[in-house]
Amino acid sequence: MESFNLTYRSSTIYYQKAGQGGKLLFCFHGYDESSASFDFLEEALRDSYILISIDLPFHGKTVWNEKTRFRPEDLLQIIEGILKEQHVKHPKIQLAGYSMGGRLALSLIELIPERIEKVFLFSPDGLVMNAWYWLATHNYLGNRLFKYTMHKPTWFFGTMNLMRRIGLANRSIHKFASSSIENPEERELLYKRWTCMSPCRPNLKKIKSLIIEHEIFVELIYGRFDRIILYSRGEAFREGIESNSRLKLLDEGHQLLKAKWLNSILPLFDRSLNPSNH
Repeated sequence: MESFNLTYRSSTIYYQKAGQGGKLLFCFHGYDESSASFDFLEEALRDSYILISIDLPFHGKTVWNEKTRFRPEDLLQIIEGILKEQHVKHPKIQLAGYSMGGRLALSLIELIPERIEKVFLFSPDGLVMNAWYWLATHNYLGNRLFKYTMHKPTWFFGTMNLMRRIGLANRSIHKFASSSIENPEERELLYKRWTCMSPCRPNLKKIKSLIIEHEIFVELIYGRFDRIILYSRGEAFREGIESNSRLKLLDEGHQLLKAKWLNSILPLFDRSLNPSNH
């Protein structure tokens, strides 16, 4: 992949580009990851796609200096800036979002449904609003408590350990929560990332209507053993859009973007976009 930096307002957006095919795919990574998460697709797709993968705010090599939170409109303007900078003109685009990045892909369907032909959602966040996330980012008192906890997390560690012992938090969630706040730098990043990305709240009812209206096809890819984002959420999301979507299970946990799953994932990119053929 080639590396580039886009100036966006006061910030610098790092992104990677590869391929020279006739289709255009924008990729959005998960929490605490980077644009490199999609590198494993490059060799296989470079002849049929142009792949563009972006480092999101407070991730990778992107430097986010804005005083405002990151909105879907910001992402759209960044995409437009990249297309202009790369002299790429495509009437239609495809999207791939993993975990947190899935929430961004869903949000773009609300903004530009007429320009999207296909969406790949890998264990996507955004299909269910996590109560803790909502409290920490969309409630004033909850956000104050969240900020306090990131500075003084002792009570949180105790609560998580108790929840783990009595079965209210499974091992995967407990491990993720603990690793995310184990040192001051990680806690600061967690606060910035969650707060910054909070405006990206997809309206699922509207999105499903737009998927049907604009004949967008959605590939949902989940890990059968994922305890962080359950594939049952994808099954529920498909209700009403069955002819425009498909769900594929991999014998994996939450980490789906691995080279070993390439042969299982590639056929999803090659099939016709006509929903009647799925």
